[in-house]
Amino acid sequence: MDDNKSAMLGGVVFLVVALIVAGYFGYQEYTKWAFEKEFGQPIISMCANPGTGQANEFYGPDKPKPWRAVVVNVDRKDEFHGELPSEARADKLEQVDVVVCRAAKGRQIVEECPYMGRDGTQYVVRRYVRYQDFIVLNPTTGQRVANLHVLGAAPTLCPDQMYVDDKPLVGKEPGFREFYYSLLDLTWR
Repeated sequence: MDDNKSAMLGGVVFLVVALIVAGYFGYQEYTKWAFEKEFGQPIISMCANPGTGQANEFYGPDKPKPWRAVVVNVDRKDEFHGELPSEARADKLEQVDVVVCRAAKGRQIVEECPYMGRDGTQYVVRRYVRYQDFIVLNPTTGQRVANLHVLGAAPTLCPDQMYVDDKPLVGKEPGFREFYYSLLDLTWR
């Protein structure tokens, strides 16, 4: 009888996990479908291949600022889109003044700190700031209006003494606040 209960419990656990996984992927597909229905395939496909042209604010929409944006992450609305205030966010195709595509992210060195180990070995600890790039496009022409290079929080300062391996000091990833201030410089001023 215990083997039957174990098998039944295992089956129930498997079924629950399968339902959670199916629900997650179903939700992802739904959000992709809803975004396409809301803004159309031309807007979505702009971020799939934004090109490499020179960015210039001159290529922006032919209307006065402020511009409303849709923020895209590959083929769906980016998490930052919903955080934009209503006066900066495009909620339907007719309101889209610029398309903001999430692009590369990474980290860049801001400082190298030399240290001497207890055994006399010299080593360097690097301080990195994380960044997220965004490409801003004109939805009518597809031309690059701007490249936004959004920096996260700075890493901790190099201590006066350090007796560990060359473990890097890395700051936090940029969040919505850093993104929004970079976008405001473009769309409102």
